[in-house]
Amino acid sequence: RCLGSSACPAQRAQLLLHYASRKAMNIQGLGDALAESLVSHDLVKTVADLYSLKPEHLTEALNYSPKLAKKLVAEIEKKRSVPLQNLLYALGIRGVGEGTAKRLAKHYRSLKAFMNAYESELMSIDDIGPTTTAWILEWVLNSHNVEMVEQLLEDGVNGYREEKNTGKLDGMSFCTT
Repeated sequence: RCLGSSACPAQRAQLLLHYASRKAMNIQGLGDALAESLVSHDLVKTVADLYSLKPEHLTEALNYSPKLAKKLVAEIEKKRSVPLQNLLYALGIRGVGEGTAKRLAKHYRSLKAFMNAYESELMSIDDIGPTTTAWILEWVLNSHNVEMVEQLLEDGVNGYREEKNTGKLDGMSFCTT
C-alpha cells in the first residue's frame, strides 16, 4: 500500500479516476490518459480542482481540442449535484464501498453532516464496524481532506438525499394469478 496519499501523483490520478467513475460521479470523458495528464500538468491536485477547470486550461496545457474541452467542462459542471451516496463513494475513503456509502447517505443528511461524524454515531450504523469507523474518522480528520471538502462545498458540489415516496402499499408485494 502506497502511503504517499495526495503527495503521490499516481495515487492522485487513481483517485481522480475513481471519482469520475460510473458508480461514483459518472463524469464521462475523463479516462486514464486524461487523469494522468491533468495530474502531471498540475491542473488537478485534488478532485475539487476539477470544478475550476476551464476549456482553455485543457486546450493550452494538454493540446485538447476546443470542442472536447468544452464538452468535458460541461460534463463536470453537470455533476455538481449527485446523490449523496455517489459523492461519499467518489471520495475514495478506505473501507467505504457502494454499500457503506449508501448506509452513510441514509444516516447523514449532507456532506457537511458526514464531515462532523463521530465514533459512536458511526458504530451505530448497520455493518460499519470498528475498522471502517477508524478509517472514516482518519479520513474526516485529515486536514487535506477537510480542505478539499470545503472547496467542493464552496464550488457548489453537493450530495442530495434520495427520498423515496412512501405510500400505503410501500413494502408490500402482490401475486396475481
